[in-house]
Amino acid sequence: IATASLSGTTLTLTFGPDVVEFDGALRMTPLADDDRDIATLVGSDLNATVTSVDRAATLPTDTETATDSVDVDVDAVVDDLAVTATDTTVRENINGRRRIEVDISGTALEDTDGSETISALDLTITVATASDVFDPADMAQLELRVSDPGLAGFATLAQTASTADSVSYTLTPAGGASQAQFTAALESLETVVPRHFSGILTLDGTLNWNETTTGDVEDDPADNFNTGAFQITQTVNPRAEAELSASVFVLTAAEVATASPTRVSASIKDASISAAEILTLLESTDDGSGPGQVGLFVGLDAGTPDTDGSEELDTLVVANVPSDWIADALTGTTVSPAAFFSADGTAPLDAVELAKIDTATYDAANGELTLVFADDVTGFSGSIQLLPSLYE
Repeated sequence: IATASLSGTTLTLTFGPDVVEFDGALRMTPLADDDRDIATLVGSDLNATVTSVDRAATLPTDTETATDSVDVDVDAVVDDLAVTATDTTVRENINGRRRIEVDISGTALEDTDGSETISALDLTITVATASDVFDPADMAQLELRVSDPGLAGFATLAQTASTADSVSYTLTPAGGASQAQFTAALESLETVVPRHFSGILTLDGTLNWNETTTGDVEDDPADNFNTGAFQITQTVNPRAEAELSASVFVLTAAEVATASPTRVSASIKDASISAAEILTLLESTDDGSGPGQVGLFVGLDAGTPDTDGSEELDTLVVANVPSDWIADALTGTTVSPAAFFSADGTAPLDAVELAKIDTATYDAANGELTLVFADDVTGFSGSIQLLPSLYE
């Protein structure tokens, strides 16, 4: 080869004198991630033309050409995606809805020349919760959305199926959205659960991507499509709440000292108590002097604001109860139902409220009166009568 020159898409080899035979090969390397055929790149197949020259002194020069061509196709092979999914743990929100990041990354395509595209994300969310009648398909109870408003318009979200404990979605690129915009939207996904929700969300996702259809020859279209599966567990740990309005009161002013209120109330929430007054009882008597037997009532209005079925009242403990003051209501350590009254102390506790108490016991060693509630109780209202010892 005397010279080799490239002009446009034509490579010309010029041979030296007296060359009558040439046996060689031309190596060409397609660009990375480029699946276009040669005919697509230059407009025709790969053509080779050889020209021979016959020269003789004093005679005209003669030339002859021979041409051959070959069809060179590049079979497209879709690349892999290195999708990373991370589990998330949060606490139940007692003040509003809880937003939980769907922590996926690595959805950007390695082949960025436009020949590959992510076509869809299929996502199924399975819910395990103690909340009653939780409907995953109800967007007011379980919402899937793009958290960044600036990216929300780049993905179209459609609910495709649901069961009693799961819901499925398909997310596709919105019209006009680039691949970079769509993948950014996918990595900005979040779930939103209601106030007081606790439980486990299991997200099973399948990302679908493929080589685009260009019209080029494809010898093996089976390798033009790929999928990647991932699973994310979102754990919302429960956060119990307890509210209690307690009071001590008597039914008549004759049972308390002059200027003393007949009722003192206190509010208790999550182990914090507040009360502003003191109830001063008169001494109980049975000789005709004084008020006679004073009846002191401990009013209890207990509840949990979480009423979705995942939370219930367990126990209510009244501490520092003098043993003599409750002795008449005890059978062994069990407190008689007759000791329980309505919230205002004017009538025996009705059957509905009484049925909420599974057991009521008193421990004389520490002065604790303990109510254990039945299953699924979220509120209790009543009072307990105590009878102060005479002449104390």
